[in-house]
Amino acid sequence: MVAAAFVAIGVTAPDPTRWRILLVLGAGIISGAAMALPALSAFLFPPNMVASAVGMGILIARIGAFAGPLIGQAMLTAGFSPAAFLAAAALPAVIAAVICFGVPLALAVRQRVIAAA
Repeated sequence: MVAAAFVAIGVTAPDPTRWRILLVLGAGIISGAAMALPALSAFLFPPNMVASAVGMGILIARIGAFAGPLIGQAMLTAGFSPAAFLAAAALPAVIAAVICFGVPLALAVRQRVIAAA
């Protein structure tokens, strides 16, 4: 849904109300996903690996927090429109969605590990 919200910004005419709604929608979903990370990690990983798994997730988020503004500045300096700039934010959301689709596979692996133990 985050990717769809950012793509919708990119393909619609600049409208402050519409863009504001789409940005709030995208940001709200991102915030909820960030809160779900520790709970999902606690469910997917064995107890001795939970801290490492959450730490890796936070590491990736921090890399994005540092790289995002630099990439955004480069895009705007290169002449990207604000709509194209915001639409480009859909790419990380799509990557995250692909990873989320891997959760059932991770759950299946977890069940096999538990059964083998």
